Amino acid sequence: MSIEKLNRVDLGLFFITIVVLFFIYTYPSVLPQHPKAVHQWRQCDGLSITMMYVHNGLNPFQPEVHNRHGEGKTVAEFPIIYYVNAAIITVIGVRHKDTVTRGMNLMILYLGLFFLFRIGLIVFKNRLLALMPVIFLHSCPIVAYYAASSVPDVAALSFVITGIYFLIEYLIERKEKSFWIALFFTALAGMIKSTILIPYLAFSFVLLLAVITQHEKLKVSFVKLLLLGVPILATLVWVTIAARYNAAHENITFLLSIKPIWGIDRTYIDQISERIKEFWISEYSYLPLMWTIFGLGFLFLIAGSKKVILYKLGLIILLLGSTAYFYLFFEQFYHHDYYAIELLPLLIAFFIAGIWWLSAQLRIPVLKNTLIIGISVLLILNVLSTRKNMIRRYTVDGQWNAYYDIYLDLTPKLRAVGVEFTDKVLVSSDGSPNISLYLLDQLGWTRFPYGLDAEMVEDYKKQGLKYIITREEDLVNRPFLEPYLSDEIIRYGNIRVYRL
Repeated sequence: MSIEKLNRVDLGLFFITIVVLFFIYTYPSVLPQHPKAVHQWRQCDGLSITMMYVHNGLNPFQPEVHNRHGEGKTVAEFPIIYYVNAAIITVIGVRHKDTVTRGMNLMILYLGLFFLFRIGLIVFKNRLLALMPVIFLHSCPIVAYYAASSVPDVAALSFVITGIYFLIEYLIERKEKSFWIALFFTALAGMIKSTILIPYLAFSFVLLLAVITQHEKLKVSFVKLLLLGVPILATLVWVTIAARYNAAHENITFLLSIKPIWGIDRTYIDQISERIKEFWISEYSYLPLMWTIFGLGFLFLIAGSKKVILYKLGLIILLLGSTAYFYLFFEQFYHHDYYAIELLPLLIAFFIAGIWWLSAQLRIPVLKNTLIIGISVLLILNVLSTRKNMIRRYTVDGQWNAYYDIYLDLTPKLRAVGVEFTDKVLVSSDGSPNISLYLLDQLGWTRFPYGLDAEMVEDYKKQGLKYIITREEDLVNRPFLEPYLSDEIIRYGNIRVYRL
């Protein structure tokens, strides 16, 4: 048995779909923009690592951010994407840094969508049905938005989809190369985002059951079964390295632990639940389509025959794993819409299983065509809804944090008065780790993570602090800064820059 090679029609249909969605989601205008809108904080943290690689001569072994807390040395996900971006920026220039970082993540999404399309062709043997999961995934608002950002979750999801495709290819064609490619991509996905391995773990468990039950089609040797643990081992090794690296520098910029529901009080649980229900859930997917997918998935679980029992067990494991993930990181769902990206593999699996099963039951062409048309209409509505979401996030209505934009204009003014990149500054009005410092492209400190007082300013002076960047309102809110603000060198908008 072998997988049919893609023909020109398949390739053409896929690429036309991607190009159309590229323009529908306004990516040509989005790619050159600096990080803004929802979760600007996390976007700037990732971009800060990229730019510090650029400034540090592409040294891969000491990832840093602009914020000098913990000497700036910190890491979370395996920073391979940040490093590649830095290498490209070093060649073509920092003027294009935002286009490079956004474009790289978008290209990785397209890689994942391509192999999701190939999975669909294997399952459905129908190119139109195979396109449906592709359009659905790309049309989830959190995917469309974060795919063109530095947040790594969409890239990790794309890599795990790619890995699962090659594992399927190995099972069908028995090519050794496909097996090792599968391990590479899933290991890469896990090191970037450990929780994205949930669908891979579910798949691996199905293969284990197949060996135990001596399934005819899902045959895997005992050695191969053991090797399936390589991505999990690689992930655990990386998480250990990252935790030790951060601990060695007492840096808490990135989260490397769980935030479970049982770690917060009832009031906060209710607030998070309300926020998800009233605000975030519509950011995850178009609701009529999402509920349809859940319905199709559960229909497959309930009505599917015994012939597909292993696949049903795989879906159940994926459902349980996704549920566990949701409650283990429940606290993060208050501020972080992108945490739901790890839940999307469940929806994709439900979508594929449900459509496959229902289309197989509907043997009358009219009924099958009605199903295809109905799902297509929901997908089109999903695309239009996501387009509105993207436009809202990148227009005035979504720019609730636009007050940071002034720092972009401040950088050339700093350089004009002799402030170098290495001259450490304190941005007293910024409570994030790196937003202002990344936009300024300047080493220094903010109020993250311990706030700010006179004793801390004195400590920063001992560490080389040369300038304080503050806002007019800061002079009222933080009177302890007054003794340091006698030598004003820049006044721009409501920003004041003082030399110590």
